[in-house]
Amino acid sequence: MSQILRLILVTLMIIPLTGVFGQANYREGRVITVQNDTLYGLIKDGFTPRNSNVCIFKENKKASAVKYYPEDLISYQHAVGKYFETKLVSVKGQDKQLFTQVLLKGDINLYHQRKDKEISYYLEKRGGDFIPLVNRDREFERESNWRYKGYTTYEESKIPEYKDTLFYLFSDISTVQSRVFSVKYTTKSIMDISKVYVDATCRGANCISFEDKLLRTRERFGVYSGIFMSKIFFDDSGAESNVKTTIPFGIFYTIPLNFLHDRLSFQNELVYRYMEYDPLYNPPNETMYQKLRLDVIGIPLSIQYRMSVKRFSPTIGFGKELGFVVYSDIVAETEGVFPEDDPIVVNKEFIYRFQRRGWFLDLGCDFELNPKVSLFSNIRIQHYQNKIIADKYENKFTFNVAEGTLFDSYSAALYFGVRF
Repeated sequence: MSQILRLILVTLMIIPLTGVFGQANYREGRVITVQNDTLYGLIKDGFTPRNSNVCIFKENKKASAVKYYPEDLISYQHAVGKYFETKLVSVKGQDKQLFTQVLLKGDINLYHQRKDKEISYYLEKRGGDFIPLVNRDREFERESNWRYKGYTTYEESKIPEYKDTLFYLFSDISTVQSRVFSVKYTTKSIMDISKVYVDATCRGANCISFEDKLLRTRERFGVYSGIFMSKIFFDDSGAESNVKTTIPFGIFYTIPLNFLHDRLSFQNELVYRYMEYDPLYNPPNETMYQKLRLDVIGIPLSIQYRMSVKRFSPTIGFGKELGFVVYSDIVAETEGVFPEDDPIVVNKEFIYRFQRRGWFLDLGCDFELNPKVSLFSNIRIQHYQNKIIADKYENKFTFNVAEGTLFDSYSAALYFGVRF
């Protein structure tokens, strides 16, 4: 019965989030139709592959959603966030009309599409051609072919096609052209050299009218600590411990999942915590645990979603922790055969070294101090399972085979940290 109540409680916590999550996906923006009409309203910020194929638009929160496809729109743009234009691009050898993400707009227009990894970027000078930046090796039939483009050595000319294209496009500014050799086929690297070229050639105002903000989607790391409250339950007897509060310490590394969504990321953590519970009576084996302590090194792995690109943003996450018990100390008393017998003190009990389950739910918020540093707080609800074993030899067996007394742990933590 208690398991059912817990399931109902978790469900009631999650149901409101689905509504918040859905509303958070709609952001203010505008669409420009092929008839050159501009419509203002709410645009759904879906996963990245979907954003290339369809734009879902609502005039207001209560209005019905309308789907627009690349042939229907010139462009669509979020008020704060992403900007897409309809372009004819190459996808695995075939030309297709797609909503192509705008990275830069101005004297140089830079576009990004994720349907073809070999041709992910397109560059367009003001009034010039729409030129693909192709990530494959160039081929020469004769060594003399390299000289016409101004390379100083034959080795310089043996660069990928996208570098050769940039070398030609930026040939009027030698200081920029010389930096082409170090450019990587990444959004940040290609954006950086394009901006350097614009800075070097800009002769007026508004040389860059739009720039996609990439800092929120870069790899990040940070540290955290907080308050960790936990309680254990013995499945066989229904016995339970007191609520124990400890202070954990953790570090984390976040990798953006831009190929799915620019606000979605994978987070890998390393956390240390210890739990120590006061006297606990377990009826099935007539044991009184006078002391039960375990030190855990955890590796929580999770998917995190940031609900907004504003300075203050709610976050939600879901994941699983791989937990390793690095130290355990159990002092137990077992009652004697007769009431007048003294309790038998047992000191040689342990906790199985690998925790089972470890699923958790995160609810938090981020506050951006500046583009590179943010503060965050996070509530984490978690459950794991383990066993008290009589001999360390049981660690050689799998969890299901090892003999011991099964218990569940339920915890709630409030974390505070800084993200760089």
